[in-house]
Formats: sequence, structure tokens, C-alpha cells
Amino acid sequence: MFIHDLGWRILGGYVAGGKVKSTAAFQREDEMNDNDAPYHAHIYYVPETRAVAEVAHNRLRNMLASGEIPQLLFVGQLKDGKAGPHPIAQFEIHYTKEALPAVLCFIEASGLTALVHPLTDDDLADHTSLAHWIGTPLDLDLTRSIRPARTRALRVSRSRISSRLPAPSPRQADAPS
Repeated sequence: MFIHDLGWRILGGYVAGGKVKSTAAFQREDEMNDNDAPYHAHIYYVPETRAVAEVAHNRLRNMLASGEIPQLLFVGQLKDGKAGPHPIAQFEIHYTKEALPAVLCFIEASGLTALVHPLTDDDLADHTSLAHWIGTPLDLDLTRSIRPARTRALRVSRSRISSRLPAPSPRQADAPS
């Protein structure tokens, strides 16, 4: 099963024809409106664009090290080949929703294809109905398990987000949830 075979529209939780696929997308909406919500991007390349990917990868690693985008949390290694549902070489980055505009601009300027999505508890929705493609969408192999890497990524992103958040003030700590 591939994304395009499902007939899903990008960004929205709808199937083709405007019918709602799942109310789960609406239940996650509040979580995704939080500026600290974890996000993830897979930045793809082919042998002919690997040099461009290396430049983008190095620039993102420098941005991470310098704090130029404070909400950028992780820059993964270049993976020359298929990995999970991803059909071609790619590397991934983790960041919070607050960094989304800067990340989107960076990826668009690179000219590379990317799959950008929030990290929720629904792997399939993350890679389909909640996903946003930059460039020409690729057919992901959704028959391949994506849970282990996604769960690890979510745990890593959430722990890095927590470690970067300021401690609550005494008033915030005592406030009812």
C-alpha cells in the first residue's frame, strides 16, 4: 500500500472527495497547536543530489550547534538507501512546531524533496494525512513497519524539548492542570 494508492489529501485528515478519514486527526489538533509539539522531516536525495543534501545536512548541523534555530533538536545521519517506508536515501531532522516556518523555508530553498510531519501516536497518519510534502511526493511503502523508529524519535524529541524548556515558575507549578 502506498500513500498515493490511499487517495489521501496532504495536510488535513481527509480522504479524496472531502470525506473525513478519521476524527483522530481532529483530536490531535490541540496537541499540534502547541508550539512545543514535536515535528520531524525526512529530507530525501538521490545520487545526483547527494552533494546538495550534504551541504544542507552540514548547514543544519551547524544551526543545531550554534543555536541559530533553538527549536532544532536533532539532525540525523545521511542514510544512502531505503529505510523503513522511505524508498530512497534520506536524513531526518527533529524540531518543535515553533521552528516549522524556518525549517520549511530552509528545505524549500535547498531544492530537495522532503516529508514534514508532526510526531503523534499515529504513525500512519503522521506519514499520510498529517504530512506535508515539499517537492514531488514519493510513494512510501506503508507495508513496512514504521513504529520502532517513530516511537524512538518521539521519545527523543519530547525529552529534548523538555530539557530546553524553562522550569515553571512557582505560580505555574502550583496552578491546576
